[in-house]
Amino acid sequence: MGRIIRFLGAAGILGLLAVFFSYLLAPAVDAIRRRINFGRRQRPLPRAAAILLVYAMLFVPGALVWRAAAPVIEQWVRVTAPAAIARVFASVGQPAPLARVPRVERLVRTASRSRR
Repeated sequence: MGRIIRFLGAAGILGLLAVFFSYLLAPAVDAIRRRINFGRRQRPLPRAAAILLVYAMLFVPGALVWRAAAPVIEQWVRVTAPAAIARVFASVGQPAPLARVPRVERLVRTASRSRR
């Protein structure tokens, strides 16, 4: 019984998100349908094609930004964040792994002198 309730809850959330995004994108879809006409009779673009065009205009730039930012985010997740966490939770007398980096080593020495 619990699985059914969780499934219905998840389906309900997805349905609400779909309604919300369709409400947000409806003006853009209508604008594209008005501006793009094709054929001899200059018929408006079909609604499904306009929706696909709007999603393409949203997701292609987003994917390109994601692709460009991936190395920086990976560097932060794999190196910077663990080193910062280790530095924060390191005991007072022992240097953190970040302290072994040459530039940071000077900062750690300076900070330990100022504490005394």
